[in-house]
Amino acid sequence: SSLIRTEVPSDNLPSFPTEVPSENPSSMTKYPSSGPSVFPSNFPSEVPTEDPSSPLTLLPSFILTSAFSDIPFSSSTIHPSLKPSSFTSLLPSSNPIQSSSLKPSNLPPDTAPLCSGMTPSKRYDELLMILQQISSAELLLDNSTNQNAAFDWLVNVDGMHVCPDQITDVEQRYILSLLYYSTSGQGWTLTSNYLSASGVCEWFGSRCDASGQLNRLNFQITGNNMVGMLPNELSSLDFLSFLSFPTNDIEGSIPVSLGNLSRLVSLDLDMNNLMGG
Repeated sequence: SSLIRTEVPSDNLPSFPTEVPSENPSSMTKYPSSGPSVFPSNFPSEVPTEDPSSPLTLLPSFILTSAFSDIPFSSSTIHPSLKPSSFTSLLPSSNPIQSSSLKPSNLPPDTAPLCSGMTPSKRYDELLMILQQISSAELLLDNSTNQNAAFDWLVNVDGMHVCPDQITDVEQRYILSLLYYSTSGQGWTLTSNYLSASGVCEWFGSRCDASGQLNRLNFQITGNNMVGMLPNELSSLDFLSFLSFPTNDIEGSIPVSLGNLSRLVSLDLDMNNLMGG
């Protein structure tokens, strides 16, 4: 065969490679070669091959492909893919997602420790045990009662999240929330701080002594739209000395148990629909 180099490339491609390359390479071919090249081309072909080469290329392409790959890269890419891979990545993302997940964790509630490692179910049981000294278990667990509404608020809603060892807070918060539910508190004229996460001493009409014991319930305003019946559980506020709910729509009987409040010196229930205890 001739080893003479031609000045102009031939219009007909030879069936075998030339031994000496042309000084003036031809422009980009319109159709790919029939077989894979040993080294990748610096330019992509205008038309993709119908059948990709069976062996993998030895070097990666320098041109980003526009099609999606079904097989993830083993190393991180410069740009994110336009659709998720069907395979798990081999390396973790260098930029983790900062937003919260759309679905809640499947972790069961009892695995979240509360009150010095106490599980929610343990806390529930111990709060129930404390409050059974004030209300019967039957009333506390009957979801049609005001006692149950107050118990549920204390266990599941109260922002203070009291623990069983805070007995004074447990009892006082339960009794005042029971007063709220028993006299339609959602319709009261004034409800400042009621059922909030603040201490009961800061709730409307409440006053406490230096030790945090509730000693005054004073709703002495021109009616607070209290509608319903006074709960017997008020008698468990042992330090109560002043109780005043005048000019409301409280009905039923004055709880006989209020007579057990040894420190009570003032009781004002005038202008209500009450009968004597």
